[in-house]
Amino acid sequence: MYKVLIVDDEPVVRVGLKTLITWEDYGFQVVGLAGNGLEAYLMYQNHSPDLIISDIRMTGMDGLELIKKIRDADTSIQFLILSGYADFNYARKAITSDVAGYMLKPVDEDELIEYLQSIKETLRHESERKQLEYNDIGVKREQLLLSGLSYGGQEVLEEITAPVLESLDLSWSRYAFILIKLEEPIDAIGHPGLIKQLLQKYFQQNQGVVFWNDPYLVVMTNRTYSNGQRSQRLYNELRELIHPDDIGFYAALGPSVTRFCDLGQAYEDALQLMKNKFFHDTNGMITSASLVTKPVAGKEVDAGEIIEKLYFAADVGRKDLVESLLQDIIHCNDELCEKKIKNAFVKILSGTISKLSGSTNEREREEISRLSEQVIEVYQQRNIAELVKFSKQLMEKIMKCLSHGDTETQMKKMIDFINRRYNENLKLETLAEVFNYNSAYLGKLFKNFTGEYFNTYLDKIRIENGKKLLLDGYKVYQVAEAIGYSNVDYFHSKFKKYEKISPSAYRRQYMQQMNKKEASG
Repeated sequence: MYKVLIVDDEPVVRVGLKTLITWEDYGFQVVGLAGNGLEAYLMYQNHSPDLIISDIRMTGMDGLELIKKIRDADTSIQFLILSGYADFNYARKAITSDVAGYMLKPVDEDELIEYLQSIKETLRHESERKQLEYNDIGVKREQLLLSGLSYGGQEVLEEITAPVLESLDLSWSRYAFILIKLEEPIDAIGHPGLIKQLLQKYFQQNQGVVFWNDPYLVVMTNRTYSNGQRSQRLYNELRELIHPDDIGFYAALGPSVTRFCDLGQAYEDALQLMKNKFFHDTNGMITSASLVTKPVAGKEVDAGEIIEKLYFAADVGRKDLVESLLQDIIHCNDELCEKKIKNAFVKILSGTISKLSGSTNEREREEISRLSEQVIEVYQQRNIAELVKFSKQLMEKIMKCLSHGDTETQMKKMIDFINRRYNENLKLETLAEVFNYNSAYLGKLFKNFTGEYFNTYLDKIRIENGKKLLLDGYKVYQVAEAIGYSNVDYFHSKFKKYEKISPSAYRRQYMQQMNKKEASG
């Protein structure tokens, strides 16, 4: 539909002309009614009509003044002049202002329709001419930009003169790049050309150049989107163009530059944003302001240590500590990139779940095994925030499967934990972090509650369980390893400290007692 603005200082004429015909039947739509030239000019700026039908004589700015003012800036808009009989000769002067025609009041319906049909043809031809001109210029602009942004292209950018930029309609006050990366390979998309055409049409109206620079669909624009709301609005509009076909995409908007020769730097800035998209909120436009998490290089964390702590935290139901430890996984690698971080998450989640599964009952083990299959979905997460959220939710599902005991106090939870995990590498410092206490203070609480120091209590629990294994026929070194002592000599010394006898002697003594009972019986 072509847009029409009707201008006349008589309301009855304005409204009458609007209702005279069904404009849509002839390809037109009335977008405004103005009572004088100044009002009409403001409406022209807001609505960008294709045709203005205007009275010739009006107070303030008259019809000819309106035509001249608009024509100075817009050579393609069409005008029809309205005139009373007394102004007929005056109206004929409007021909020199390049108008489509003039009509006497009251307007004849057939004459108006005849003019509209002629103007519609003129507008169509003008649109086709502009499109051909735009296509020709578009090819030249695309070739120039691809050459300038290629390796060694800085020299090309610096050699471009102002007249050349003017001829290519690239003499802009600012330049910025938007990089669009489709989540599917270009070859897998049935109509990648259509996406480019849709963007070209959008940015032709919103001042921009669209071209492919594999693997990105690139938009160079002279508009500013520095405001967060503006960049989000742009992202939403891009999504409407691209996403209806369920094609996922990322979009990165780099900072603008004011000189054409600085395009290389502007493109590199946008490229870096796209390469670091994993650390941004990718549910909107990726900009310098959308950064969610920026890992600190060099803060490498031991994966085994995280597995140990995550295992303890999950076992006692500490959701807050689980989330904190998941954040630490980000720093497990010197090379901070999406692939390395996702690999670290898979390794640590799998290791933690394996440890949890190995110390549960059969029902819990089956449920945890089913949930462990979801770990591979780590690779489907679009950004670091979604990755941490997914991992936290997975760990919480697993924690629900675990029996945390029915104890209510922290001390009872801690004792219950030690009784179940005595064979692990338990340290007071680790448990203090898990239970959210200062280690020295936790040691005092534990001593007051149990009457034993932490290490003494742990040793006694281990020795008691070790005695059972000895009587079941396990070798001494096997028992030591099974109850948490990596050194068999250390186990010997602890056993003698609490039982006043060596492990082997304890087993012999027990066997002798059993034999005596059997003999006497």
